[in-house]
Amino acid sequence: MLVIRKPRDSEVKTLAALEHVCFPKAEAAPSDVMRARYETFPDNFLVAESDGVIRGYINGCSAATPKIEDRMYHDASLHDPAGDYLLVFGLGVHPNAREHGLAGTLLRSYISLARKRGQKGVGLTCKDHLVH
Repeated sequence: MLVIRKPRDSEVKTLAALEHVCFPKAEAAPSDVMRARYETFPDNFLVAESDGVIRGYINGCSAATPKIEDRMYHDASLHDPAGDYLLVFGLGVHPNAREHGLAGTLLRSYISLARKRGQKGVGLTCKDHLVH
């Protein structure tokens, strides 16, 4: 059974490790950046879990505009808790769990989170070959 939930503090290292599995080395957030993000905006993290194992995650900050600036990926202090937009920094699914719609489920859950908060939308930067 798949569960979408907020991660626990003790799972941040797992999320950082998963980020390094899902993204090229030059794009993956270092563990300390992932920790800073979680400490600054923990309510903007979701994980997908099945059989007690985290299979995927999504995270990002809130901001006044839907445009993601490069500096936002590295500086958690740019998070605006009152921001109108929820921005996606990382959306990753473990290779063994891909091709089952998990990324789409996480993204829809994130959109639902933004709606519940009354935010105007979700901003996502994505490589063309990953858009379907």
